[in-house]
Amino acid sequence: QSNVMPAKAEIQSNVMPAKAEIQSNVMPAKAGIQKKIKLIKSPKNLGFGRANNLAAQHASGKFLYLLNPDAYLSEKEALKRLVDFLEQHPQFGVVGTRIVSSRGEAETYPKTRHTGEKIFKDSFKSLKGSIAWVIGASMAIPKHLFDEIKGFDPDFFLYGEDEDLCLRVRKLGYEIGYCPEVTVEHYDAGSEQKTTSYELACKKQKALILFYEKHFSPADVVTLLTRELRLTSMRLFFHQLRSFLHLSPSPESQSRYRAIRDINREFLAHKK
Repeated sequence: QSNVMPAKAEIQSNVMPAKAEIQSNVMPAKAGIQKKIKLIKSPKNLGFGRANNLAAQHASGKFLYLLNPDAYLSEKEALKRLVDFLEQHPQFGVVGTRIVSSRGEAETYPKTRHTGEKIFKDSFKSLKGSIAWVIGASMAIPKHLFDEIKGFDPDFFLYGEDEDLCLRVRKLGYEIGYCPEVTVEHYDAGSEQKTTSYELACKKQKALILFYEKHFSPADVVTLLTRELRLTSMRLFFHQLRSFLHLSPSPESQSRYRAIRDINREFLAHKK
């Protein structure tokens, strides 16, 4: 796969592009790139986690490295540095890398808290390490550990599966690591380009609720969503006030807050 080839020559590896959905007309061109590449085709869109689970079933290496198709690992020694980091830090069950935009700006950092942890700290106090989770766009994990936890939870289609995986790994006693010496360029040219801000926010909020349901009690889920609904309604009010005063509120923020409000209302209505 072209987004990893410059970085893979110096270590023994196999590269398995397993996109959530691959059109049949790209198969012949991809298949002839290199003998070490195993191209796996799914007849339907599996989603991020399931697609990676499918690829992992065919992997034979000691470590798995997951890289988004809209991300680029260009530095020649990058994979070697990442493997060395994993070898030197066996306490890390998952390791993320530095991710920058196509303009070279830092795009994301490791998260120091799990979603909901601020409200329910006691549920997380036994977990090791200062990093809570890293995003799945560039993530490495020992193969045996990925197999042990049965990979990504297939209930997540897109969004939330990376945090869920990191939390399950931490619950086994591992820490989450970060390797800033490896940089990945993220072009954000994925499957959501044609999705509106509101639709995208709805998908993310539904994934967040699923994460809550996986790791919190039903009563705590209601508490978290009720709190979010209250805060979001307040933010929407201030956005409307800014609009009334001709202060140009952010349309994307408004869409995000409306999505959170609508999805939370719908969920909480079914819980009454």
